[in-house]
Amino acid sequence: MTCSALTKADAECGTCRVCAEAGCPWESDALPPAPAAHRIRRLHRDERLLDEGDGAGFACVVLEGYLRKEKVLPDGRRTLLGVAGPGDLVTRMPGTAAPFAVEAATPVRLCNIDGRATAALVARDGPFRRRLTSALVRECAEARNMIWRRGAQTSSERVISALAAICDLEAPGNGTPVLHLRVPRLDWAALAGTSVETISRTLSRLSRDGILVPVGPDRFKVLDLGRLEAFAGFDSEATSPFDRDATSGRPAQPPRRVYPSRVAPGAPSA
Repeated sequence: MTCSALTKADAECGTCRVCAEAGCPWESDALPPAPAAHRIRRLHRDERLLDEGDGAGFACVVLEGYLRKEKVLPDGRRTLLGVAGPGDLVTRMPGTAAPFAVEAATPVRLCNIDGRATAALVARDGPFRRRLTSALVRECAEARNMIWRRGAQTSSERVISALAAICDLEAPGNGTPVLHLRVPRLDWAALAGTSVETISRTLSRLSRDGILVPVGPDRFKVLDLGRLEAFAGFDSEATSPFDRDATSGRPAQPPRRVYPSRVAPGAPSA
């Protein structure tokens, strides 16, 4: 399948895994085949895609790798506000200042639409505008989820919650799932709001308890998925944080969580 967002001459479009599995995210009769506006773009690790405060607008779909959304505090500390992986749509509406910077956490390949084309399409193409709005709504939901994690979870619980968002789930022939970490540990720690040392202590504890064991620098075998979810405080009756969308392979919608011992009297439990 060839994306309508790119010219027919762009050979990479014909091999796009996102298109093959989920359909072209840019399908629209109003989208012009302008190679200068719609193109495959590559970023090296730590290369900046968007500066904080930039109001030009843009839209891109991650084809390979991971982007990080981060904010640098006045004292120089950085806080990670989220990540975007293969199949995710990342966008900013034209004329709205970006509340955070977007950088490549790993080498990244993007299907990119520049600011001028984004502004023109938002103005005249309803389906395109709805796609961008849906992506921003999901971003807000993820931000609320992060606020909840930072306020309600312990640092060890946040380590596993963050891991669910930045790993690929592999299922070897023996049926034992393996989590493959796709971003640097510094980004894992920043997303969890903790330190690399806390991650190491948490992994050691999980290994001693027979829940999760390392099988490589960035790969972890899950010996007991139920106990791993319970360790992170996830509701066993809700969607697993390690569930993957059947099409994209990315994490499913954020699951409900419950902490019965922390719920105030009279408040709902989930």
